[in-house]
Amino acid sequence: MANSHKYSFFGKNIAIIITSSSKYEPFIYLQCIKRKYDGGWEKPSNGEGRIIKFSLEELIFFNSILNHKKKKWETSHFYKGLETKINLNWDENKPNKIWINIGDYSKLLNYAEAEILKLLLEHILNEKIQYSTISSKNKSKI
Repeated sequence: MANSHKYSFFGKNIAIIITSSSKYEPFIYLQCIKRKYDGGWEKPSNGEGRIIKFSLEELIFFNSILNHKKKKWETSHFYKGLETKINLNWDENKPNKIWINIGDYSKLLNYAEAEILKLLLEHILNEKIQYSTISSKNKSKI
């Protein structure tokens, strides 16, 4: 098991990057960036793009969609007075393709990408349940 994970889903104009900094933290980050008009990509270090922090509970909702237990999931995040609407849903016209919509960022994942996302999130979720839910005094023994 690794302590951290990072995986990118780059498309022509939108990228989603999943980051788990530590198996001891009960959350992950999803970072969205767009291609700019000059051909370069938005840089989060310049305040560009969008980063959303997802809890363990929200990862369960992600997995329920990826495992076809639900067709759609919608929520909103609020940070510094800014609301970000989030939804995941399978494309009704394109079987095995899933839309991830985070604010103004929309990314369509194909079957292979959706499977990688599903396996990655299941792995991260299992790690985080095992390690991020133990007391801090027990963490020093690991």
